[in-house]
Amino acid sequence: MPLTPFHWSVSVFAFAFPRFFYLPALLVSSVIVDLEPFWFLFISPNEGGVLHGFFHTFLGAFIAALLVFVVLVLLRAQIDAVFALFRFPQLQVSNAVILFSSVFAAFSHVLLDSFLYNDIRPFTPFSMQNPFFGFLGFAQTYLLCSVLLAAAGVMYFVRIAKVQG
Repeated sequence: MPLTPFHWSVSVFAFAFPRFFYLPALLVSSVIVDLEPFWFLFISPNEGGVLHGFFHTFLGAFIAALLVFVVLVLLRAQIDAVFALFRFPQLQVSNAVILFSSVFAAFSHVLLDSFLYNDIRPFTPFSMQNPFFGFLGFAQTYLLCSVLLAAAGVMYFVRIAKVQG
């Protein structure tokens, strides 16, 4: 998806299950792999015109998620302080939850983009096929992401109302 904020729709899981999903990991890992198409578009265009390469595979997304995990763990105190300002502290979340959330979000990005783009090979290097392409069209994928993102927003504001009330 060219508009990566749609990938933040996975944040709905942090609001629905805050003990099992770490919101900062979901937010960062769900969009980090789109640095790759940004690179190919604006910094180093490739001759083949392919925008989705290694990091739009499950293997590449896993590596990106591991990097995000390490950074989040190293900066945990600062990140938790920022999210506390937004009334969403997750102080009891373990490193295992952070890792799971990072991988879940990165994989969700690959899966969602795999529905839309035929240049994605999610199972590379094991397969050059994209069995997900066309499973959902653009309209259905964007609708799904929009509904989940809206639900996340509603859950966030309900949470704030409960805390203030």
